[in-house]
Amino acid sequence: MKSLLLVDEIFQSRHVREIFSDASYRIDRYLFGARDESQNRRNDIAGIIEKLRAHRYDAVILGNPPEYWNPRKSAPRNLSRLQKRWGDLPAFLGCERIFHELRKDERTPLYMIDQMDSPIVDNAKFRFMERCAKYFKRELPSNVINTFLYTSAKAESPDSILHDANLRSWAAKLRPISIGISDERFERAAAVRAEKKYDLFFSGDFTNRPVRQSGRDALLKLQSNGFRVHISDERYPENVFHQLCAQSLLCWSPEGFGSDCYRHYEIAACGSVPLRKHSPLYPYAPLRENVDCVYYSHESFDIYEVARRALGRREELSQMGENARERVREFHRYSRLAEYILAET
Repeated sequence: MKSLLLVDEIFQSRHVREIFSDASYRIDRYLFGARDESQNRRNDIAGIIEKLRAHRYDAVILGNPPEYWNPRKSAPRNLSRLQKRWGDLPAFLGCERIFHELRKDERTPLYMIDQMDSPIVDNAKFRFMERCAKYFKRELPSNVINTFLYTSAKAESPDSILHDANLRSWAAKLRPISIGISDERFERAAAVRAEKKYDLFFSGDFTNRPVRQSGRDALLKLQSNGFRVHISDERYPENVFHQLCAQSLLCWSPEGFGSDCYRHYEIAACGSVPLRKHSPLYPYAPLRENVDCVYYSHESFDIYEVARRALGRREELSQMGENARERVREFHRYSRLAEYILAET
């Protein structure tokens, strides 16, 4: 059983911590950002430093690193942030002790996991890039060097990035990762079996979402042309949502704040086929077109025609739904993402 040290900010990236199960790994956690003295006391910094020096960890996993001063932000904003987080100072200082030990001895690999919605690596994280072995990023551009665009005055084009030795070496460490789905939620969704009652299903908020509003018009057009479309702005409980997905041949899965979102994998776990937009990103184990998924170019352009053609192949869609479930089972459950991250340790 591998032994891991997981360093993460409590409020920003909970699902990063959830990827690694206590049942599968021996895990020490160093959490910060709690604004809670009891959490700071639970962080056994002395024990962690001792284990780092003795090389007792197989890997260190860094989720969202501590941010004291962001060079992209103005001095007043940075000072205001520091003032609000003054109570976190003891935990932040503990993080610095951990990073100091990692810089002194590079035998323990450091892996960074960036599950943020932005395709750009925040330059507040640059100080960890030289030390990390791999940087796993959701929303990673297909041309990976573009993840550094506009992070400095010397990164205003792909050409200028390639002339920066640091950025070139860091780009080689970038790896894609999906947002995934917890093993527990996958099993709850996969356990639902139902006859196909709807051709297409979607539920979600349309307020201030222009992309969803364009897609809704296409779905309503399908409905008016005799297709069995269930569309709602209601937020259903998980069990009801899973049941409606399982009853549908297709489920529309528009992007959220990022292109990769939970809904893609939850729909597939239910045995339905995600209907989603082609992504410009570098995907990890993507759902395959016309095997596990149906793709369109843009909500205002071809979603109606793509969905109409797909619904002309109902038997094929039923098999694609099973394919989608198995694709997610194999690659996108948290336990499989953990194996992927640690494969090179």
